[in-house]
Amino acid sequence: MRKKSLQNWLMIFLLVLILTICNVTPLYASGEGIDLNATGSISVTLCDHQTQLAVSGGEMTIYQVAEAKTEDGNISWQYVNGFENCGVDLGDLSDSRLAEELEKKISDASVGTVKMIENNGKVIFENLPVGLYLLVQTEAAEGYNAVSSFLVSVPLQDGDGWIYHVDASPKVEDVTSKTPGAPDTPKEDNKPGISKLPQTGQLNWPVPVMAMSGMLLFMIGWSMYRGKNADEA
Repeated sequence: MRKKSLQNWLMIFLLVLILTICNVTPLYASGEGIDLNATGSISVTLCDHQTQLAVSGGEMTIYQVAEAKTEDGNISWQYVNGFENCGVDLGDLSDSRLAEELEKKISDASVGTVKMIENNGKVIFENLPVGLYLLVQTEAAEGYNAVSSFLVSVPLQDGDGWIYHVDASPKVEDVTSKTPGAPDTPKEDNKPGISKLPQTGQLNWPVPVMAMSGMLLFMIGWSMYRGKNADEA
């Protein structure tokens, strides 16, 4: 009887431990090595989604949405430029709907920089302070739909390093297409395989923790099952 009571207490302890681990969720992504005083650039190249040829004409407008803050080695985003009270959660920067929501929050207080798209389909925004930027094609090229608005951070995280000169290449749909093109994953000039936007509240470390928790739960369930069968015998 004493052995069974000890076993029950052990199971309770393990369950509490698992629940505690699962509820310790990081609030910010790592900002180690980022230079908040640096400046960068965003280069956008528009290409036809079928021919891959450059699409010139029209204009692109960029808005700084947030500035980066670091605390205890972690990075977070703080709204600026008229977006301070927009009420949009920046929890997952990879969500394509986030740019659409922020576009709707552009106000008279939001200052943007407008540039014409050159003959090579390219537009470059330079001398950008570290921050999160919303890019909106405010005028489409003749015969084409405007690309969907998208977010780019300066810098982008690439493994253990940071990229301050970012290249984005949206595919442009012609007017016969129903859906505007969305940008490919931003990348550094002439460098493939760049990682996604740095995100808040989303790191890889919970994956092994959750896997271990699942194994522990299985072991506890199996132990309870065997103990029940032993008592019945």
